[in-house]
Amino acid sequence: IQAWKDCFAVLRGGLQHVVRNISLTVDIWPLHFQQPYLAMTAHYIAEVSNSLQFMSALIGFHHLCDKHTGKALACTILYLLDWAGITTKV
Repeated sequence: IQAWKDCFAVLRGGLQHVVRNISLTVDIWPLHFQQPYLAMTAHYIAEVSNSLQFMSALIGFHHLCDKHTGKALACTILYLLDWAGITTKV
């Protein structure tokens, strides 16, 4: 878990230097015994070595404890966006 936290800290810092907006893809699927999980990927353009580069990064893999209501999913997605520090860039 510490390796993931270290890697995510680097990613989070890099996301602060995104050229413009960040787009997201989100997928939800059940795992064993119908336990639902949500994965969120950020897609963005970053400046790398004086050139623009398209990037994608997994920013969340989250077990969903609540029902799949719009309100519950919105709360989870906002939590993950806040955790990644990109709420205002989406």
